[in-house]
Amino acid sequence: PEDWPGAYVGSCVPGQDWGSWVLAREGSLSAHVIAGYEGWLSGALWKGPSTSLACFSLHSPTGTGRSYVDESVEMVRRIVASVEPRYPLVIGGDFNFTSLGERAASEAMRTTADERVALAEWRELGFTLAWQASHPGTA
Repeated sequence: PEDWPGAYVGSCVPGQDWGSWVLAREGSLSAHVIAGYEGWLSGALWKGPSTSLACFSLHSPTGTGRSYVDESVEMVRRIVASVEPRYPLVIGGDFNFTSLGERAASEAMRTTADERVALAEWRELGFTLAWQASHPGTA
């Protein structure tokens, strides 16, 4: 990130040379910290010329031994609880909504009950799969 010409917030995972970052080409970023996930989760409030939004870069799971689904659900819940409802919310990074089970019927791997619950919760929160939205009709 030191070479990035715009605004950025983030940190490395403790003891690692990689982490999570939010980068902006324009506007400003103010850090939005979720305690206990340093490096695994970086958040910021982005302020542009006419709008603001909350942006998070999430790396899940964190290596705590919890399942991918459990860890991801907890992290998303903590993000949502920390962001004022007036701000649109974007979560990206090494966090794959689809890897939790948004699978085509033709795939050998099936969606688990835990995955269905997580996906339903996120849809109720208003989250959309960016990849699927930008690639309609593609499995």
